[in-house]
Amino acid sequence: MKFTITLVLFLCLSFVSIPAVFSQVKHQVSQQINQGRIKQLPSHKYLDSRCTDYYSRPVLHVRNDSLSDVAFSDLMRHRGVAMGPMTILNIRRLSKLSKASQLFFIAHECGHHVLGHLYFRLPGQTAEQEADCYAIRSLIRSGMFTLKDVADVQTDMRKYAQPSRMHISGDERAIALIGCME
Repeated sequence: MKFTITLVLFLCLSFVSIPAVFSQVKHQVSQQINQGRIKQLPSHKYLDSRCTDYYSRPVLHVRNDSLSDVAFSDLMRHRGVAMGPMTILNIRRLSKLSKASQLFFIAHECGHHVLGHLYFRLPGQTAEQEADCYAIRSLIRSGMFTLKDVADVQTDMRKYAQPSRMHISGDERAIALIGCME
């Protein structure tokens, strides 16, 4: 009986405090934006309206040009507790890519959120290939991408994408995009 009361009390207090903690995290992110440590991205149709996570929560997009990749998806955390989805974008690196590739990589990161990769871990390359397919399919379905855009993304992948434990080579990745459209 005592265990049940304690559990119910814990759950009630947890649900009361979650909005307060989320508010704290948003405040901390706002402070970091104001201090110039991270920059919120300017308004963009794709970023503002299309990306929500697996639980339908909007994804916050922030800029960090010291990131070693073009983009990275993560969860905002407060004392180790995941509070909300975010994508960190390296605008300096993204600006070197074609417009189609910029849009593709933003959609790719959104795919990680939508597919729940941050909540349900998959082997690295599997999650990356799923996110690639999500990006291509959603951009084509929305009418924002043509076959020429896919070719532009493939060219940039062959040129810039490096193989790692998370990613197959740029050539393999470019070829795999065709399979995403079937």
